[in-house]
Amino acid sequence: MRTILAVDGGNSKTDLALVGEDGTVLATGRAGPFVPQSAGVAAAADVVEHGARALRDGMAAPYADVLAAYLAGADFPAEEEALRAEFEGRGCAGAVSVANDTFAVLRAGASEPWGVVVVCGAGMNAAGVSPSGEVARFPAVGRWSGDWGGGEDLATWTLWHAARMEDGRGPATALAELVVTRFGTASVAEVVHALHFGELDPARLHELVPGLFEVAAGGDAVARSWWPGRRRRWP
Repeated sequence: MRTILAVDGGNSKTDLALVGEDGTVLATGRAGPFVPQSAGVAAAADVVEHGARALRDGMAAPYADVLAAYLAGADFPAEEEALRAEFEGRGCAGAVSVANDTFAVLRAGASEPWGVVVVCGAGMNAAGVSPSGEVARFPAVGRWSGDWGGGEDLATWTLWHAARMEDGRGPATALAELVVTRFGTASVAEVVHALHFGELDPARLHELVPGLFEVAAGGDAVARSWWPGRRRRWP
């Protein structure tokens, strides 16, 4: 039976599934973050290969007849091509298909082969496919391309408001307690210090996001009104 290695490469984790051509899921696994922009194409492909080997009990490439990889960081055609060439050069599969991870979400969630998808992960992205097959996208490379609303933005603004509340520049908010509880410090200032001196991995700020939504659900005014579109209320 022919097999497909399906890959969902995200900024925080990479999920893999080995699927038979009849749709049977043969194995699933998870690997580390897929971050070609910061780690490089080769290092990002290593993450997929490590995950693939684990699914195939250490078997060498090729890992499947088809590799279908939907990847964060494949935002421009040149990036898609570079990643495709890397996987092909490694012999990961007989055929390799690479696209942005938004299209995997669209395919999973739509009842038709067209629609609009919005992804809010570590970053954010969106894509649209018309009934006639036309595709609309935007660069999705952060604030440079006008994006806002991924986990990195949410976490950064959470810390921003917590710091301002603690030193008196901003209004009272439970976000400060969220920060110190999450990282086990006596103050928000200690978290800032740890980030500045490399004692705390900035990626861990993402851990604040679930708590942010809990604080907002509890009615905290800052947590409910802090995003840039409503910043006329708070600086």
